[in-house]
Amino acid sequence: MEYRKILPGDIEALADLLISLKFSRIIKLSRAELVTKLEQLDLQKSSTYIAREDTVVGYINVHWINYYLFPGTEGYISELFVHEDYRGRGIGSRLLALVEGEARQRNCVRLNLLNSREKESYARSFYENHDFQVRIDFVNFVKSLQ
Repeated sequence: MEYRKILPGDIEALADLLISLKFSRIIKLSRAELVTKLEQLDLQKSSTYIAREDTVVGYINVHWINYYLFPGTEGYISELFVHEDYRGRGIGSRLLALVEGEARQRNCVRLNLLNSREKESYARSFYENHDFQVRIDFVNFVKSLQ
Protein backbone atom coordinates (compact mmCIF):
# COMPACT_ATOMS: atom_id res chain seq x y z
CA MET A 1 0.00 0.00 0.00
CA GLU A 2 1.29 3.45 -0.91
CA TYR A 3 0.46 6.47 1.28
CA ARG A 4 1.13 9.98 0.01
CA LYS A 5 -0.27 13.38 -0.87
CA ILE A 6 -2.64 13.36 -3.78
CA LEU A 7 -1.25 14.04 -7.26
CA PRO A 8 -3.16 15.22 -10.35
CA GLY A 9 -3.08 11.68 -11.74
CA ASP A 10 -5.04 10.41 -8.70
CA ILE A 11 -8.09 12.66 -9.19
CA GLU A 12 -10.13 10.27 -11.35
CA ALA A 13 -9.48 7.32 -9.02
CA LEU A 14 -10.50 9.46 -6.03
CA ALA A 15 -13.72 10.40 -7.84
CA ASP A 16 -14.40 6.70 -8.43
CA LEU A 17 -13.84 5.98 -4.73
CA LEU A 18 -16.26 8.73 -3.72
CA ILE A 19 -18.87 7.34 -6.07
CA SER A 20 -18.32 3.79 -4.77
CA LEU A 21 -18.87 4.97 -1.19
CA LYS A 22 -22.48 5.62 -2.19
CA PHE A 23 -22.62 9.26 -1.21
CA SER A 24 -25.17 9.92 -3.94
CA ARG A 25 -27.48 11.53 -1.38
CA ILE A 26 -24.70 14.03 -0.64
CA ILE A 27 -22.82 14.20 -3.93
CA LYS A 28 -25.22 15.61 -6.47
CA LEU A 29 -22.60 15.92 -9.19
CA SER A 30 -21.92 13.86 -12.26
CA ARG A 31 -18.58 12.04 -12.33
CA ALA A 32 -17.20 14.69 -14.72
CA GLU A 33 -18.35 17.52 -12.41
CA LEU A 34 -16.83 15.73 -9.41
CA VAL A 35 -13.49 15.35 -11.22
CA THR A 36 -13.53 19.07 -12.09
CA LYS A 37 -14.28 19.97 -8.47
CA LEU A 38 -11.45 17.75 -7.20
CA GLU A 39 -9.05 19.32 -9.70
CA GLN A 40 -9.81 22.73 -8.16
CA LEU A 41 -8.73 21.80 -4.62
CA ASP A 42 -6.79 24.63 -2.99
CA LEU A 43 -3.70 22.81 -1.78
CA GLN A 44 -2.48 25.93 0.05
CA LYS A 45 -5.46 25.83 2.41
CA SER A 46 -5.96 22.07 2.56
CA SER A 47 -4.12 18.77 2.20
CA THR A 48 -5.36 15.48 0.82
CA TYR A 49 -3.55 12.21 1.45
CA ILE A 50 -4.44 8.96 -0.26
CA ALA A 51 -3.94 5.27 0.29
CA ARG A 52 -3.36 3.63 -3.06
CA GLU A 53 -2.96 0.04 -4.12
CA ASP A 54 -3.94 -0.44 -7.77
CA THR A 55 -6.36 2.43 -7.27
CA VAL A 56 -7.25 4.88 -4.49
CA VAL A 57 -8.78 2.89 -1.61
CA GLY A 58 -8.84 5.60 1.06
CA TYR A 59 -8.26 9.29 1.60
CA ILE A 60 -8.23 12.04 4.18
CA ASN A 61 -8.78 15.74 3.61
CA VAL A 62 -7.77 18.42 6.12
CA HIS A 63 -8.26 22.20 5.95
CA TRP A 64 -5.79 24.55 7.62
CA ILE A 65 -7.69 27.30 9.44
CA ASN A 66 -6.26 30.39 11.14
CA TYR A 67 -8.19 31.77 14.10
CA TYR A 68 -7.59 35.10 15.80
CA LEU A 69 -7.99 33.51 19.24
CA PHE A 70 -5.45 30.67 18.87
CA PRO A 71 -1.68 31.05 18.86
CA GLY A 72 -1.53 28.78 15.79
CA THR A 73 -3.49 27.06 13.07
CA GLU A 74 -6.18 24.42 13.52
CA GLY A 75 -6.49 21.45 11.20
CA TYR A 76 -10.10 20.59 10.39
CA ILE A 77 -10.45 17.05 9.07
CA SER A 78 -13.46 17.22 6.77
CA GLU A 79 -13.21 13.73 5.32
CA LEU A 80 -11.62 10.38 6.13
CA PHE A 81 -12.98 7.44 4.19
CA VAL A 82 -11.72 3.97 3.34
CA HIS A 83 -13.38 1.65 0.84
CA GLU A 84 -15.37 -0.98 2.75
CA ASP A 85 -13.31 -3.84 1.25
CA TYR A 86 -10.16 -2.35 2.81
CA ARG A 87 -11.42 -1.42 6.27
CA GLY A 88 -9.83 -2.94 9.36
CA ARG A 89 -6.34 -2.92 7.85
CA GLY A 90 -5.02 0.21 9.55
CA ILE A 91 -5.43 2.43 6.48
CA GLY A 92 -7.49 5.08 8.29
CA SER A 93 -4.97 5.12 11.15
CA ARG A 94 -2.09 5.60 8.74
CA LEU A 95 -3.86 8.43 6.91
CA LEU A 96 -4.68 10.10 10.23
CA ALA A 97 -1.01 9.83 11.26
CA LEU A 98 0.08 11.56 8.04
CA VAL A 99 -2.24 14.49 8.76
CA GLU A 100 -1.07 14.69 12.36
CA GLY A 101 2.54 14.77 11.17
CA GLU A 102 1.84 17.65 8.81
CA ALA A 103 -0.16 19.45 11.50
CA ARG A 104 2.83 19.25 13.86
CA GLN A 105 5.14 20.57 11.11
CA ARG A 106 2.72 23.49 10.65
CA ASN A 107 2.70 24.11 14.44
CA CYS A 108 -1.05 23.54 14.65
CA VAL A 109 -2.63 23.86 18.06
CA ARG A 110 -5.17 21.09 17.44
CA LEU A 111 -7.00 18.87 14.99
CA ASN A 112 -10.78 18.97 14.87
CA LEU A 113 -13.44 16.88 13.12
CA LEU A 114 -17.11 15.96 13.15
CA ASN A 115 -18.25 12.34 13.27
CA SER A 116 -21.79 11.05 13.05
CA ARG A 117 -22.96 8.92 15.95
CA GLU A 118 -24.45 6.64 13.27
CA LYS A 119 -21.07 5.85 11.71
CA GLU A 120 -19.12 2.66 12.31
CA SER A 121 -16.06 4.75 13.20
CA TYR A 122 -18.00 6.31 16.08
CA ALA A 123 -19.27 2.95 17.32
CA ARG A 124 -15.72 1.56 17.26
CA SER A 125 -14.33 4.65 19.06
CA PHE A 126 -11.90 5.06 16.15
CA TYR A 127 -11.11 8.70 16.89
CA GLU A 128 -11.05 8.30 20.66
CA ASN A 129 -8.53 5.48 20.14
CA HIS A 130 -6.38 8.08 18.35
CA ASP A 131 -6.53 10.50 21.30
CA PHE A 132 -9.41 12.68 20.04
CA GLN A 133 -11.80 13.78 22.77
CA VAL A 134 -15.55 14.13 22.45
CA ARG A 135 -16.60 17.70 23.25
CA ILE A 136 -19.92 17.23 24.99
CA ASP A 137 -20.25 20.92 25.84
CA PHE A 138 -20.51 22.03 22.19
CA VAL A 139 -23.25 21.73 19.59
CA ASN A 140 -22.78 21.59 15.85
CA PHE A 141 -25.08 24.02 14.00
CA VAL A 142 -25.64 23.80 10.25
CA LYS A 143 -27.56 26.18 8.02
CA SER A 144 -28.41 24.90 4.56
CA LEU A 145 -28.01 27.52 1.85
CA GLN A 146 -29.33 25.43 -1.04
